Amino acid sequence: MIVFGGGKGQPQSNSEINALCQDVIDVAKKYSAKFIYTFGGFRTNRVLDNNPKTYITITSLELTKQMERLNVEITPQKSIITGFNGLILGFAKKNGIQGIGMYGELNQPDIPQYRAAISIIKTLEKLTYRKLGDTSQLEIMAQEIERKFKN
Repeated sequence: MIVFGGGKGQPQSNSEINALCQDVIDVAKKYSAKFIYTFGGFRTNRVLDNNPKTYITITSLELTKQMERLNVEITPQKSIITGFNGLILGFAKKNGIQGIGMYGELNQPDIPQYRAAISIIKTLEKLTYRKLGDTSQLEIMAQEIERKFKN
């Protein structure tokens, strides 16, 4: 298993983001990775009502069929996943590595989106048939953010 961290930003130039993606693929190949997961936000105007969806983008038709059987939301056809999260899946596919991107709905990307994180975790649990842990602390953090913005 390979785990990559995140941050508040990502490379801004095409050459930097291409280099980052190639570095990730090189490490994945070095350790014979067969699968890459990527996670991020999916900006929407839909009213979320404390229940954001997670959308899935996949690298193959075979995976699409599996996702449909599991009844998960596939990213709408016209959507564009940008930056590292979108490009790494293309790099993976070109290099014979399967991949799934999971993107939690969010309305305000400048505010921590703990419920989007919960949605992604629940979707990942569904896909891997594994319980990843208690998300109640994330729910508490989401409620704290709501309280701050209501005042």
